[in-house]
Amino acid sequence: MLRAAVVVVLWTTGVLVFGHGTFGGRLQPAPEWIVAGEGRGTPAIDGTTVFFLSRDRRIVAVERDTGVVRWQASTAPATASTGASMGSRVLVAGDLVVAGDGDVVAFDRGTGAHRWRFPLARAASPGVYLGFALGTVIYGGSRVGRLYALDVSTQTLLWSRSLGPDTTVFGPVEAGDLVVAAFTRFSETTTGGVIAVDRITGVERWRQAFPRWTTLTAARGAASEPLVTGNWVIAASQEGVIYALDHGTGQLAWVIPSPGRYADGRNAIAQDFRPLVRSGTLLVAGSLTGEVAAYDLDTHRQRWLTAPVMSSVAFGMAADDDLVYVPFLSGHLVAMNGRTGEEVWRLGNGTDGFAWTPLVGDHHLYLSGSGAGFLAFPRRPSDAKGVERRRTVE
Repeated sequence: MLRAAVVVVLWTTGVLVFGHGTFGGRLQPAPEWIVAGEGRGTPAIDGTTVFFLSRDRRIVAVERDTGVVRWQASTAPATASTGASMGSRVLVAGDLVVAGDGDVVAFDRGTGAHRWRFPLARAASPGVYLGFALGTVIYGGSRVGRLYALDVSTQTLLWSRSLGPDTTVFGPVEAGDLVVAAFTRFSETTTGGVIAVDRITGVERWRQAFPRWTTLTAARGAASEPLVTGNWVIAASQEGVIYALDHGTGQLAWVIPSPGRYADGRNAIAQDFRPLVRSGTLLVAGSLTGEVAAYDLDTHRQRWLTAPVMSSVAFGMAADDDLVYVPFLSGHLVAMNGRTGEEVWRLGNGTDGFAWTPLVGDHHLYLSGSGAGFLAFPRRPSDAKGVERRRTVE
């Protein structure tokens, strides 16, 4: 049963006690509301509701302004209701909200009523590799080498493009009339690259493999979803190398090498995973070394470099016009000035578990914590309402 308690919205430059963490000397946002649970993945939002994914295989619909839980529904099949969720993303598509678990599972947006389950193929796990939604169509990848488009209103598979056996296709992103996705092919030497297909038909437009950068045996599969910006599709390989590909042809345009060392001077690891995000005119890249670096998109030169937490950067970042939001595997979320890399505020610790990519709303940041639950934070002090809000707890 759920009961309510009160939390006051405030921002402070002093010491904040939040969850299990105490921080001093930094600007700290306080949550506008919290819903208890074990949060997982990146939420989605429509006009009035935020949809979160829970580790215990539930989707939780929360009223955007008050934090009141509207409905909850299980993403697990009836024959396997236990275990942890495999998904990491929720999408809103038409009248449905779609959650990733092993399969793709759809619910009525307003009531939470279960509508259908989409497995794609045996052992495909399409719910693990959800990409994006446009109208009533969702686009996703799979661990059986397939990139697909599904109309959720009719549960019709519009197209499915195979990249071959022993291949994982990561969640695709929109690129105008194209859908682009990074992929990894597992063989004696792991390889990978980026594929672009026609968004309507699924016909392949181009495919570019990541070139060898270090040794013949180095793994060079994909390490994160690509970033589409301007005329480029930008993706990182497991060697930590960032490649910019021409949007129209897939030809290699420019390269940013991998970090040579950890922030503390140690030699860098053989494989790296570098999530990418754009902030203004800068490309910002994370790293398993703990470094966060920004590069000028025109000159490709490094503009700033920082390592605020002694931990690896997690597998996705977010940004708005001013700030870059960087989750770390330690459970910290750090907001950095996009122009300078200066830390603006941070949240969390090892028990709060803010290792998932947050959702940037118009005025608020919505995020899941494995220990902290589901939360809404004002993005800036001016966004805080300064009034009491409801905090929902178990």
